[in-house]
Amino acid sequence: MALLKDTAHRIDKEPVLFLGCSGTEILSLAVVGALAGILLSVLLGLITGWWFLILPCLFIGAFVGVYKGGKIMMHKKEGKPEGYYGKIILSWLSDQGILKLFINRSGYWSIRK
Repeated sequence: MALLKDTAHRIDKEPVLFLGCSGTEILSLAVVGALAGILLSVLLGLITGWWFLILPCLFIGAFVGVYKGGKIMMHKKEGKPEGYYGKIILSWLSDQGILKLFINRSGYWSIRK
């Protein structure tokens, strides 16, 4: 039973899958890359009329997004704690008013009697 209590905190984090990124980071990089590939293919389709390039550009964009984004994230995450960039993004969304996750109050705290 002591073994389970001792190892529980060690297995409570996402494993590193590729280039120092966890599964959710790889998924978000793939989605951003795929969206960029779709935008590129739509622009290419409007200019040249080659609409058959939508699917290949989607896959190439996702691959490039994961590979290049993973390399960039690997260098950016060096020396930072686990989940650092996720917290930064959530904090930014909270500051913009998109999400209400954190207490954002400026002023003095006081105890009224």
